[in-house]
Amino acid sequence: RLNINGGEKEINGGGNGETKQNVISDISKKITPQILKDISDGKWAEKKDAIEQIEKILNEANMRISPTGLNDLMNLIKKKLTDGNKNIVRMMINLLTQLIEALKHGFKQWAKYIALNLIPNLSDKNQILRNECQICFDKWVEFVGFDTLIIYFPSYLKNDNVEIRTEIMNFISKYKNKFNKEIGVPVFKEMANNLLLCLQD
Repeated sequence: RLNINGGEKEINGGGNGETKQNVISDISKKITPQILKDISDGKWAEKKDAIEQIEKILNEANMRISPTGLNDLMNLIKKKLTDGNKNIVRMMINLLTQLIEALKHGFKQWAKYIALNLIPNLSDKNQILRNECQICFDKWVEFVGFDTLIIYFPSYLKNDNVEIRTEIMNFISKYKNKFNKEIGVPVFKEMANNLLLCLQD
């Protein structure tokens, strides 16, 4: 059965003449309520096993999946990105990184509320967590687009936290060549004004 979704073919159960690399899989039925429950409330081993199941599903789909039916999973990831247990946060960031790669532009519908919970992790004291957060943002830029992420950064440049301002400025510097190409004038002006305020501190 073929469904046209965003100009690409979404195929459940295989397709005639379609190469595996071009198939966009609907994995929603494979992300079972038990998997979500284990990630949410399970013991560490159960959480780890549930995430490994999702990673296996993504790999079996050749990292090309449809956003259909993934709201519950994304809501759970959003919640866990602020968990007090940093190992759980790291686990969620790594899973999110893989989902972004697999969803590509399909991730855009969750960009805002995921970004608002992900960005604060740039100031975490755990260097490994910060690095994994940066890797996630790199994947975001590569597969979803710089413009879908940078719009959420300006307000954080006014944050009192020096670490988060520094990390964001480093990120902006890394992708400075994309400014003229991918973001609008209002975002550019707000970003420039807040950068000037940072430099005056």
